[in-house]
Amino acid sequence: MSNTEDDALYQKRRESPGAYRFNLPNGAYQVGLYFAEFDVIKSTDRVMRITIEGVVVESSLSIYGQVGRYAALTKSYQVTVNDGQLNIQLDKAGGSNPPVISAVMISQTAPPTPTPTATSTPTATPTNTPCVTCPTATPTPVATATPTSAPYTQRANNGGAVFTDGQGQAWAADKAFASGSWGYTAGTAKSTTTAVAGTTDDALYQKWRSAPGEYRFTAPNGAYEITLRFAEFEATRSSSRVMKITIEGVVVENTLNVNTLVGNAAALNKVYQTTVADGVLNIAFAKNGGKLDPMVAAIQIPKLP
Repeated sequence: MSNTEDDALYQKRRESPGAYRFNLPNGAYQVGLYFAEFDVIKSTDRVMRITIEGVVVESSLSIYGQVGRYAALTKSYQVTVNDGQLNIQLDKAGGSNPPVISAVMISQTAPPTPTPTATSTPTATPTNTPCVTCPTATPTPVATATPTSAPYTQRANNGGAVFTDGQGQAWAADKAFASGSWGYTAGTAKSTTTAVAGTTDDALYQKWRSAPGEYRFTAPNGAYEITLRFAEFEATRSSSRVMKITIEGVVVENTLNVNTLVGNAAALNKVYQTTVADGVLNIAFAKNGGKLDPMVAAIQIPKLP
């Protein structure tokens, strides 16, 4: 198999699984789904719709269409569980072959590590009684807690103002890039009041930046998880807007089409991982088909441990 060194993880799979359900504590989770195609001979033979916690994350996933046969495909999503059970539903959305999956990985997003609080050592109260043979007291050193800075995290409401989402997370207002900070290099802010399916944070998707060029984030070197959020309001057909997205010089999407994946006025989140080695994280958006410019509604970048 290509795209992996763990062939055995993909060589076994379950067809027509219905739903996978996991009883677990409420909170935020990252869900990784692992696929490989061995049966079909064209991209339309197996098309899947995947729903996680009631949100359609893939409306027309074709493994063959993305990586061909005998190749590993991994998809990653972020979800929040509020009812003690995480549900992943896989349904047929086209073709004669049923949905299939090779592996599922679920990891809970860890809360921030609390900063230790310094505890003072009680000091003995001196007395006035002289002591000739008493040993000299040695002061006990008191440990001082070293402050720890929170890992780098940036949330950008592209094309919009400061916003607080339903989980209490703050999203910064969009801005142009400046050295030592973050922001876009080009483009125009756009907005709508149309309701957005698949989210309770409609306002985060109702504003977006069209033709942003690049978003650049001055950030410490290390590994990052990047979530790009989209919603389509302007496309009249699936070929109206096709995007190419490059992160740190690597093409992560060559023909991203929001309308094809979820339709119009619906939330789409795409998650990627990358490594920064030069102190700046670069996300470039380019047109790769259709008359409409590339766009993005929000970007979230947490540094991984």
